[in-house]
Amino acid sequence: MISEMGTSNESFKTLHILDSFDLLPSRYQEDFGSNSVPSFDSGFEWFRLLTKHSLSQEEKPKLFIAENDTGNRVILPVCFRKSTLGNTQVDSLVNFYSTFYTPILPATGSEELLKHLLIKLRNTSPSPVKFSFYPMDPDSYAFSALFGALREAGLIPFRYFCFGNWYLRCTGTSWEQYLQTRTKKMRSNIKRMEKKFAEAQGRIELVTTEKASLDAAITAYNQVYNSSWKQPEPFPDFVPSLIRMASSAGWLRLAIAYLGETPIAAQLWLVCHDKAYIYKVAYDDKFSNLSPGTVLTAYLLRHVLENESVSEVDYLVGDDPYKKTWMSHRRERWGIVAYNPFTLMGLIGIAWQIAGIARKRIFGTLHLLKQRFANSQA
Repeated sequence: MISEMGTSNESFKTLHILDSFDLLPSRYQEDFGSNSVPSFDSGFEWFRLLTKHSLSQEEKPKLFIAENDTGNRVILPVCFRKSTLGNTQVDSLVNFYSTFYTPILPATGSEELLKHLLIKLRNTSPSPVKFSFYPMDPDSYAFSALFGALREAGLIPFRYFCFGNWYLRCTGTSWEQYLQTRTKKMRSNIKRMEKKFAEAQGRIELVTTEKASLDAAITAYNQVYNSSWKQPEPFPDFVPSLIRMASSAGWLRLAIAYLGETPIAAQLWLVCHDKAYIYKVAYDDKFSNLSPGTVLTAYLLRHVLENESVSEVDYLVGDDPYKKTWMSHRRERWGIVAYNPFTLMGLIGIAWQIAGIARKRIFGTLHLLKQRFANSQA
């Protein structure tokens, strides 16, 4: 369904509300590709894949689009969900397969459009109690614009930390130059594990855009993943569909490590927007003595440095200690949670947030005083 509304505000012309990405006109699809903060999971095809293969029946995706007379517009992909108490809440259109979120908007001047869009969201029936937008770049214009627009729309927003994100800055860096930035122990481990893997007659296949080899590669990936330590995928069609989409787009870098004809490790990387994203990694526990995960990471990292000319390699979600050994820098992803003060549960949420902030400050002060006292007694 598409609805369109006019407004008396001169800076705001129309609002479109869509229930499906399949209904999005091509002129709006192009906005996703020109987004000011591009990533593999902020594009049109990504969101269409996400809504088709990884949402429950209770989750209702929607696209809110605000446009003014000059043709500027913002697009906010959201998902209506029910809280545990049965209240309606609006979240960014993300789940555990997502690593980043941003509204689709110009680099500047979007606050007024966002405000009117959020007012419409706030006034939907039943009235949402809570709004959550995550994970975002806290230093981006999109983050500050969305935070300010939520406040201007009469909601009460708060910032919160989501996770650390390790990445490698590597413009013009060769594999040998990269190795020189690592510790001597790490360089030795990589060399030793590669030698051990080769002596065991191990081999690596890299699948990119070859359609004929996709089905076999997906079968091998699933075999590895199901033999690994990881929990079964809640939506088993999502990753195979992502692999096919990435292959069609030219993004796919799927490496499979084999011992004979047995796949023992797999890594799914995506290369786009001048970056390489390490999306999925898994190995068969029975072959952990060969460190196939280390061998594959080194193989793919060497490949993207020597052949792809990427400026950045992104290890995506989490502060896992091993990521620091491969990457060079860390940044953070934050979220915004906002409550609707025109609802009772929204007021309770605001009070809970304020109380939580106060508790953190009190415990932080007590911890600092305890440290100072301990130092004075030393």
